[in-house]
Amino acid sequence: MADVKELQRLSTGVPGLDIVLAGGFFETGVYIIEGPAGAGKTMLANQICFYQAAQGRRAVYYTLLTESHDRMLGFLRNLQFFNPSIIPRLLTYVSGFKVLETEGLPGIARSVRDIISAQPVALLVIDGVVSAEEIAPSDMALKKFLHELQSISAMFRCTVLLLTNVDASIRRQAEHTMVDGIIELGDSVVRLKPQRSLNVRKFRGAGQVRGEHTLSLSDQGVMVRPRIETFLPSSPRQERTGKYARRPFNIPALDAMIGGGIPSDSNTMVMGPSGTGKTVLGLQFLAAGIAAGETVLLFTFYEQILELIAKAARLGIDLAPAYASGKLQAVWQSSVEASVDEIGSSLLAAFSKGNPTRIFIDSMQGFQVTADPEERIQDVFAAISEYLTAAGATVMFSTETEDLLGQQSIRVPFPNASRMCQNIVLLRHSELRGRVRKVFSVFKMRDSDFDPTVREVTIGEGGVQIGAPVLEGDQVLSGQPLRVQMMD
Repeated sequence: MADVKELQRLSTGVPGLDIVLAGGFFETGVYIIEGPAGAGKTMLANQICFYQAAQGRRAVYYTLLTESHDRMLGFLRNLQFFNPSIIPRLLTYVSGFKVLETEGLPGIARSVRDIISAQPVALLVIDGVVSAEEIAPSDMALKKFLHELQSISAMFRCTVLLLTNVDASIRRQAEHTMVDGIIELGDSVVRLKPQRSLNVRKFRGAGQVRGEHTLSLSDQGVMVRPRIETFLPSSPRQERTGKYARRPFNIPALDAMIGGGIPSDSNTMVMGPSGTGKTVLGLQFLAAGIAAGETVLLFTFYEQILELIAKAARLGIDLAPAYASGKLQAVWQSSVEASVDEIGSSLLAAFSKGNPTRIFIDSMQGFQVTADPEERIQDVFAAISEYLTAAGATVMFSTETEDLLGQQSIRVPFPNASRMCQNIVLLRHSELRGRVRKVFSVFKMRDSDFDPTVREVTIGEGGVQIGAPVLEGDQVLSGQPLRVQMMD
């Protein structure tokens, strides 16, 4: 039996797309890129063409019935990947509409063969395949046309991308059964927010990452963000034979309650309503790391970085020198119009840049409002948390409960909390003796004993301070405790 030659890959140059395709397109493959108008097909194909040209490989962009080349290039001119110096030396734009009109599909096949045979072409894009579908007299004629393209691509070792409008396609099954791959671009609105996506429906010969991935368009071009939970490695933890190392808060009463500090390489949720001190406690956790010579990371969605540093300063927590020196790394991330994959990538990039040992995320709601469907937050944050803690980081994140005072049931604002955190602490308002107090309790601490006593909390000079146990009332965490008669 003759040796079967291994097919080589053609990198797309599109950030994230090669990851989804498990290495890029196969050379000599024929692929469909489909989607509704405005989904990004033209920009994506042009970006791949310009990338091939930048690598010294020729590309041809062949249009049937689409916008004029001058108009297309005018819109592309402001994009970062656009380089007019390679046109037409390495990237050629050809209109095939007249050929399609006069000679039909056989004429298009002949025209393409003539172009590719004249000089080596690594990539051929045919834009407006819907016109070929409409003019084809039968499914068989369309299949013959595709078969001819496959023969041409194999003979001249050229990869072919066919762009079509999925909404207008009337003979999808004919071409879908013959091509080597189908990439579907989506453009939808979810809860008033536009969302673009990429889904590899079919891809012969490779372990593509299935499912929908986030796609974004900007002046930098197209970027694909693979679903974070599909590519983050899950490293099995080594069994510990001794005690956990600890990451203290440098709050004596709190550290005493949890055995000297949070267990290292774990994930802690600080839960409670607005105004209970969650953010301040997180800043103190970072400040304690800085005092121990660690590099720490603040990842926040709401207050700006300088606002938080000023807020800490008013409480006697001086973070400014560490921020200036880089020991405190800080990222403000907007959750408006963002995707959960975009936010997760931003967090991972910050972690890779500084390799911090402590991370405080303020707050989980920034992730939750961008996850669609909402249930996906469990997989996303569990994957991120596992990755960060396996890499040696101790993570803390705040999450806001809906109650302010008097809600009997304390609910975690997402299901399956055990997947997302090993430790849980609670801050809450409670009314006692005509005064609203802040109280604190530890609910869970990974593989560790802890003091579950409910204690009063104050916020002042130095930040959050944990006070004495609250003994004059029962059900203190309900927000409306029952008065206890103190014995003399």
